[in-house]
Amino acid sequence: MNSASGVRAAYFRGIELVDRWFERAEPNVDHEFGTIGPIADMASAADARSSSLQIDLREGAWDAVWTDPVTGDQLATAAFQHAGGVRSVEMPVWRDDVALALRRVGPFQGGR
Repeated sequence: MNSASGVRAAYFRGIELVDRWFERAEPNVDHEFGTIGPIADMASAADARSSSLQIDLREGAWDAVWTDPVTGDQLATAAFQHAGGVRSVEMPVWRDDVALALRRVGPFQGGR
């Protein structure tokens, strides 16, 4: 693998480094796996991702702006009404990192 595409990473079970678990290309070595370790079928940071984010919001009219924090490019925007409680917000496709600016712009007027 050349340096432009990252490094080939090998992951092992346990701390003895004898039971090879899986390998994949990583654009960089900068992970926080916590106590669970890497997930074999999870996309590497090199792969584009999208999903939804569950947020507990108060009632109101909301504006959301998704931004790439590295480039500053705006990736997506959304405006929605919410009656309060947990709301699923669709995330745009992103690569290494994404930032969400969420602003309450008014009272709940009905709708979704």
